[in-house]
Formats: sequence, C-alpha cells, structure tokens
Amino acid sequence: MEDWAEIRRLYRAEQIPIKAIARLLGISRNTVRAAIASDAPPKYVRKPAGSVVDGQLEESTIAGAAYRSGLAELGWYRGGEYVITDEAGTPVHPEWYSDEFGRLLRRAGLRRMTLHDSRHTTLTLMEHAGVPISIISKWAGHYNSAFTQKTYVHASEEDLQRGQAVLARIHKIA
Repeated sequence: MEDWAEIRRLYRAEQIPIKAIARLLGISRNTVRAAIASDAPPKYVRKPAGSVVDGQLEESTIAGAAYRSGLAELGWYRGGEYVITDEAGTPVHPEWYSDEFGRLLRRAGLRRMTLHDSRHTTLTLMEHAGVPISIISKWAGHYNSAFTQKTYVHASEEDLQRGQAVLARIHKIA
C-alpha cells in the first residue's frame, strides 16, 4: 500500500517516468502501470508460503499429543486449547519470552536488546555471510525481497568502508 501511494506521487506530482519509478523502487514497470491505473491501493491476498518448520509440524503435533496424554494421567494437568503452556497447562504470557530473553542476555553479560532486534541482526548477518537476499527474504517469510532489504538488512560502518574501497579501485583513486 505504501508503494502504491509513492508510485502515484512520483508519477503525478514529480512527473517521473514509469521506467525510472520501477528502477527506483525495484519493481516491474507493469506493477508501476497497474498502480497508476488503479483508483485504490491493492489488496494483497497470498497463499501461505510455508516455513522452514513445516516439516516438523506433524512430528511436533504427535509429540505434543503424547505429552498431553501423559500429563492427563497425572490428574493435576488442566489441559486446554492453548498451543504454548507451562507444565500445568496454564497459558504462557507472551511477554515471558521477552523477559526470559532479557534475563539470558544479562546472565551472559550482553547488552539489552529485544527479540525483534535479534531478528534484524540475524537477517543482517545472513546478508553479510553472502546469503542471497531472495533466500533471506524467503527464510524470514517475506513476500518481497525489496521489503527485506529495505527494512531488515542494514549496512555497517565496515560495509561502507568496503564499498568506498571498491569505488576507489574502480576510479583508480587508491
């Protein structure tokens, strides 16, 4: 939806050609044409792309059922519809994961960061290791690799220095 508004602004207000908009945003010219012709932002409906853990789902479901039936035999297990519970079947509050992550970082002597920060870090490290952005994007469950590149992968000072060195070699400055 953001691209739709940006495409229309660039085309109408800035009078930038379709080809230049496509190159600037990293999308096809047909996508630019469709956005210009459309009166409303697109409604994205996509099939679930799957995940790297899909293969483990059946095994996990079977193991979970066996675990629950074993707990039910103990007589004190409350059980229920929740996916993630403690040993007694009580749902785990979502903030527990963030809190536990913070406790682990403190014990390890590391600076405070959020779980979501670690997602950014993971994707950036994958990019620095040479993993193609299309693979990183799929791994993260993103529909568009341009979104992954723009939102999650960040250039470090070292990256900028490497880029400067390459540019200097190209122009025979260094």
